[in-house]
Amino acid sequence: MRTIFGLIFIAVAATLLVNGAKSIAFVNHPGGWELVGELVGVSFISLVLASIGLKWIAVKKSPEQAA
Repeated sequence: MRTIFGLIFIAVAATLLVNGAKSIAFVNHPGGWELVGELVGVSFISLVLASIGLKWIAVKKSPEQAA
């Protein structure tokens, strides 16, 4: 179950990164440092979501939970 939730988080992060970058670059047309700031924000949120997903996938069960 954790693997499924982890993969969902990674998929959401990838979708957010791609769609957010497209939206910022082609729809809003910000210029200069404003564009860089918004892309860094979207990238950071995507990185956080992806790392949560990877952490959920990589978590090993303790011996008490396995029994």
